[in-house]
Amino acid sequence: MDMTDSNILSIAASVIGGSGLMYLGVKGALGVIIHGFDPHSMRMKVGAGANKKASEYTLYHEIGHVLLNAAFKNIDSAVMVCAFGKQDRNGNLGYAIMQDTEDMLHTKGLCQWEMLACLSGYMSERFFFGQETMGSGEDREDWMKSAKLYLENGFCDGVYYNKPSNDFEFKNNDAHIKALMVSQEELLGRFFAMNTDVVKDAVSKLAEEGVLSRSMLEEFFERVQFPDDFPIPVIEMMAQTKEVEKAA
Repeated sequence: MDMTDSNILSIAASVIGGSGLMYLGVKGALGVIIHGFDPHSMRMKVGAGANKKASEYTLYHEIGHVLLNAAFKNIDSAVMVCAFGKQDRNGNLGYAIMQDTEDMLHTKGLCQWEMLACLSGYMSERFFFGQETMGSGEDREDWMKSAKLYLENGFCDGVYYNKPSNDFEFKNNDAHIKALMVSQEELLGRFFAMNTDVVKDAVSKLAEEGVLSRSMLEEFFERVQFPDDFPIPVIEMMAQTKEVEKAA
C-alpha cells in the first residue's frame, strides 16, 4: 500500500533530521536511498530572484534522479520526489527517495545503474539548461566510490590498478575514471533526449504539487524510455534467477 504524501514527508524529515542532507548511497531509517540537492555548496544568496532560479534547477535536478527508478519492474512504495523552490528550515531545496537496492544482487548492471543515478541530477540540469549548478558535489563523490569499485572488479577495457604505486599507474587509473564518466554522461544525454517531454511534464507536476509520491509518479515511469545499452538491473536479476532454476 502506498504511503500518503504527509507520511512520506514525515519519514523523509525524520531521516534527514537536523543533520542536513543525506545523499545517494547513504541509507536512511527505512533502508531506502535518499538523494538531495544542497544549496549551500552553490553559495546561494537568499532572495526572490535566486530562489526562483534555484527552484527551476532543483525541479529538473530531482526529476532527473527519480525517473531512473523506471528501470525497475517493481518500484518501492517509498520512492518519491520533493522540491521546495526555496530553502526549508534545514537548508534543503529538494530531495528524492530512490529505489532500495540493498537486498539486490550487486551485478555489473546494478552498479552501472547506481553510478548513472549519481550523475543524472546534474546531467538533467546540463541537458535542459546547458550548464549545471555547483550543488552536485556529493553526487560526484558517491559516483567516484562506485566507479572505483566497478573498475577494481575488472569492468574496464584494459588494466585498472587496485593499488597504484607509481605515476604511470595513477595516470592509467585516472584515464579509466575519466573514460567511464564520459561514457555515462553520454548515455544520460541520450536518455534525456529520448525523454524530454516526460521530464518536462514531470517537472510541471512537481512544480504544481511540491511533492510527488510513488503513485503520482507512476504515469511518468510508464512513459520513460531507455536507450538499448542502458543497464536494466531487474532484467539481469531475472535472467540469473532463471539460470539457477534450470540448474536446480
